[in-house]
Amino acid sequence: MMQTPAEIIRQLRSALSKMEMALGSIPDAIAMANADGNIQWCNQPFAQLVKQSDAMLSGENLVNMIPLHERGQDFPTDNHPVNVTLAAGADVAGIYEFRNGARKLIMEVTTTLNLSGKKERTVVLLLHDVTERYHAQEMVVWDYKVQVILDSILNISLQPHELKATLAKSLDTLLAMSPFSRLEKGAIFIAAADEKAPEILITHGLPNNLKPARTHPSQGTCLCGQHGRTAENHEIVFVEQVHECNESTHNGIGPRHGYFCTPILAGGKLLGVINIYVETGHVRKSREDRFLKMLSDTLASVIQRKRAEEQLEQLAHLDSLTGLPNRPLFFDRLQQALAQARRQKNIFAVFFLDLDQFKDINDSLGHEAGDAVLKESAQRMLRCVREMDSVARMGGDEFTFIVLAGLQQPGDAAIVAKRVLHEMEAPFALKGEKRHISASIGIATYPDDGDDSETLVRRADAAMYQAKKKGGTYSFYSQKTE
Repeated sequence: MMQTPAEIIRQLRSALSKMEMALGSIPDAIAMANADGNIQWCNQPFAQLVKQSDAMLSGENLVNMIPLHERGQDFPTDNHPVNVTLAAGADVAGIYEFRNGARKLIMEVTTTLNLSGKKERTVVLLLHDVTERYHAQEMVVWDYKVQVILDSILNISLQPHELKATLAKSLDTLLAMSPFSRLEKGAIFIAAADEKAPEILITHGLPNNLKPARTHPSQGTCLCGQHGRTAENHEIVFVEQVHECNESTHNGIGPRHGYFCTPILAGGKLLGVINIYVETGHVRKSREDRFLKMLSDTLASVIQRKRAEEQLEQLAHLDSLTGLPNRPLFFDRLQQALAQARRQKNIFAVFFLDLDQFKDINDSLGHEAGDAVLKESAQRMLRCVREMDSVARMGGDEFTFIVLAGLQQPGDAAIVAKRVLHEMEAPFALKGEKRHISASIGIATYPDDGDDSETLVRRADAAMYQAKKKGGTYSFYSQKTE
C-alpha cells in the first residue's frame, strides 16, 4: 500500500525530529555551514558555547562565531579550520584554544566537508571540550618538570662548590622552567650568616655589577621594589609590571616585565629572597606559588648545609682562638707557594715567630690574659703583611708567615720583620694594666735556604732560636745556625 505525500512528510519530520534530538543530546558542540561559511543548523551545546539562541544563529558566519587561537595567539582567518576545509576540500582536526569571555577553553576541533546531491558544499564543525583533560596532562608534565628542577638543584648542592657557585648554578637551572625561561632573568639575595656583611647577590641575565639597594633584606627593597615587603612579611609577592616602586633600575628590565619575589625561610628566619622576572601580562597561577615554595624550601636546606660545611671546613683548617690558618692549612699553602715560585722562578720567605714573655703573662695573669695576647698578636701580624701573604698559628705562642709580596732579594724580608717587631712594641692592655711583649723572628728564604716545606720551616725555626738568644729581634738562617 503506497503512502500518501502527507504520510511521507510526517515520517520525514519525525525522523528529522529524532535526529535533532539525538544531535542535541550530544554534549559536543556541532554546527553546519554552507559554502559561504554561514550557519544553517547548530545544536544546543553549540548555542550555549557561543552564548546565543540557536534560533538566532542561522545565517551567522561560523568562523566569526568560533574564533580560535593557537598558543594564545590569533592566526589569520584563512587558517581557520572551517575556511581550510571549504577552500581545500580536506577535513581538518586539531587542538585549539577558544575564549569564552574570561574563560579559555581547550577544544578538539574537527571539520568535515559534505556534498549534497546537487554538489552543494557544506561543512560540519564539531567542538569537543578537552580543557580538563588538557590541564590534567599539563599538570602531570608540570609536576615532572618541577621534580626534575628540584632534583637537579639537590644534585648541584652535592658537588664540591662554594655557596655562591651552588646558588648561581641553581638559578640557571630554575630559569629553564617555563614561564621563567621566556626572559631568563633573575637574582638571588642571600643575607650573610652574621647578618652584618652585605648580601651575596647572584644574578642571571642582569648586569654583573648590580648591587642590592640595602645591605640587609629586611631593611629595604631590591631590583623589583618588593624585596622589603617579601622580607618583612615572609610572603611570595607577584607584580604584573615593573613600576615606580623600583629602588634601582638597569638595562634590560622595564615596564615590559613583571616579577615574583619569594622568601627563602628556615625555621621562620629569613635566609634570602629569590627574584624571577616574567613577561608583562603573565597571569599568576597557584601551581607557580607551590613550585616557588618548594624551591624556597630546597634552597633553604642547601644554604644551611653549605654553611654547615663551611663551618666544618673552618674548624678543620683554622685556629679556633685566633681565626688564623692552623698547622695543616699553613703547610698546604706553603706547598702552593713552592709550586708557584718554581713556575715563576720567584723567591719568598718563611718566618717563624715566638712571643718572648708569653709564659710569664700566662703564669701571672692567667690563661684568659694569655688568650687575649694571642688574639691581639695575631691581628698585629696581619696588619704587617699583604693579602697574598699568609699568617698561621702553629701552636702555643708560635706563629709562622709565608711572605710572597714584594721580595726582590732575600734581604727584603727584613722589612717585614722590622714592621712586625714594631707592631709588637705597643703595650697590651691586660686586666687593667699594660704589659710589654717582644717577639723573636727567624727567617728562611726559598730557594737559598731550602726547596721543600719541611726544610724551610725547620730552618726558619732554627733562625728564630738564634734571634731569641739576642732577644726581641730577627735573624736570617745561615749554616752556622744549625
